[in-house]
Order: sequence, then C-alpha cells, then structure tokens
Amino acid sequence: MKKRIIVLTSFIILGVGGLIGFTQILNEKQQTSTEISQENIISASMTQSDIPLNHEWKIYYDKGLNQDLINEKSIYVIDDNNNKVPVTVSVEDPNTLLIKPPSGGYLKGKSYDLYLDRDLDLEHIGNKDLPNQYRIHFSTINSL
Repeated sequence: MKKRIIVLTSFIILGVGGLIGFTQILNEKQQTSTEISQENIISASMTQSDIPLNHEWKIYYDKGLNQDLINEKSIYVIDDNNNKVPVTVSVEDPNTLLIKPPSGGYLKGKSYDLYLDRDLDLEHIGNKDLPNQYRIHFSTINSL
C-alpha cells in the first residue's frame, strides 16, 4: 500500500512539473511583444521566427530616440510581396519606440521586414560607418 502511494505521488509530482513546464513554453511562444535594443540590430539585419500575429515591437535606444524622424519613411514594415503593411508607430518614452501590428494582426505563416532608419538613434545620427537603415526580418507562426 505504501509503495502505491509513493508511486502515485511521484506521478502526480511529475505530471504537475510537466504541466508547469509546458505552460511556460506556451507563454513564451504567445508573447506579444519583443524588446530589442538598437545595439542588437546594429549589424544592419536580424531574423526572428514564430512571431505571434498580434506582435508588438519595442525598440530601445539607450542614448535616446530622434523623435523628429518618426514617420512612414523612417519606420515601416514590408510583406513578402513588397507591399507596405499598415503598422502603428508610437513613442513609449524618450528612449523607446513601439511598433504595433496592423488591425487584425499579421498574416499566419508569412514573412515580413521591419525597417528602421539609422538616424532614429541619437547616438548614431549621420554615422557613415553604419548602414542607413536596419532590417528585422521576421516570420509569423504557422499555427495557433
């Protein structure tokens, strides 16, 4: 009888631990925003995959954001057919840019490119040693 209780208790503990681990993985996959430091994309390009359809991008500029340059020419998203995607751009604080998805979200299983002008970063305005714009290539999740 004691062995059965010990075995049953072990299975319950393993089951709860597995459920907690699965929930944590699921929550990471459904995360709706990504915070990226401008320094992480300074190489001109980065790639992200399995992005949720309602994903928001937060770009952090440690030396500040050039708010005079915030417009559809300096920040935009292009789909895999080279069409502009109607995203919403806003300033969360003097150092953080927020890019919200189009109403209805991105399309499932598609690829996009987010472009950011180099001169948005107060630290790198006019720095000819860096590319004129940075690209974040991302693809959305294939299933929900």
